[in-house]
Amino acid sequence: EMDIDANLALAILKAENPELRWHHVNVNTNKTADIGLWQLNSRYLWTDFVPRYWTNDREMFNPYNWRHSTYIAMRHLQYLQIMLANFNKVILAYNCGINKVRKGKIPESSKEYLKYVKKQYRKLQQQQRQRQLELASNP
Repeated sequence: EMDIDANLALAILKAENPELRWHHVNVNTNKTADIGLWQLNSRYLWTDFVPRYWTNDREMFNPYNWRHSTYIAMRHLQYLQIMLANFNKVILAYNCGINKVRKGKIPESSKEYLKYVKKQYRKLQQQQRQRQLELASNP
């Protein structure tokens, strides 16, 4: 079982793929590609993510399948939470990688990503609290 804050996951998803396009591919300046719903990076997808997180037959993994992409992304998010144990660092590492975060070599674009994700996270928390209040006042 994964212990992941749903609001954090949704905030990251909104940053990665605001239109929720399962088939989306973004080619980065370093020629790697971010693929699928959760924009999994091609440099690490087949060498790190699939071997580490995918428990089924490797040939069955499809980065364009939203379930597969979500499973890998959530497992990776869980891994980052365990390894870094810091909210901001987890968000940064999802964007630029755990090694850059550990070395303190955070790109400016990742700092902007962090601000955006945190803004989305606060908005989602606020919506959740509002729904809880509405439910509590209308039993």
